Amino acid sequence: MNIFKDKKAVSPVIGVMLMIVVTVILAAAVSSFATSMDAGEKAPQLSMKAAASNSGGLKIEHLGGDVLAASDIKIQTYIPSGTYQGSTYETPRNKTINMRTGKRLNESGEYVKSGDVLFVSNINDAFAVGAYGPYKPGIGEQFKVEIYQMRINKPVAFSLVTLNP
Repeated sequence: MNIFKDKKAVSPVIGVMLMIVVTVILAAAVSSFATSMDAGEKAPQLSMKAAASNSGGLKIEHLGGDVLAASDIKIQTYIPSGTYQGSTYETPRNKTINMRTGKRLNESGEYVKSGDVLFVSNINDAFAVGAYGPYKPGIGEQFKVEIYQMRINKPVAFSLVTLNP
């Protein structure tokens, strides 16, 4: 019996079954690898509200959610419309005080947790200042206040605020 002259082979049905089994095993391996990959650090979750006035400054209240290390956050203001449309400014950390502790955001060991109120006493410190004064919205105009986590450079909360007298 010569193996090269024998015309018998694996039937087409068994060949197709083997290809399906190999495909399923490869799909399972790829799926297992893809789901085990880390998608990166997730941003903390919190809710906040803010209020602003020329006479009372800017107040940002942490309404609930994750505790944030003050050393890892920055507060930005953004003016979506009006004279200074598109202006974005990072509020100086040494001008922002946690009303619960009396400490500034730039002091070490400070945390911001639910119930805390962050306060910028002079509203002009929340906006960029040019040669002709602060680039801030007018009375009755809205602006956006955002809290960013610096480590992942993503906003974790925002609030639309109307500037009051």
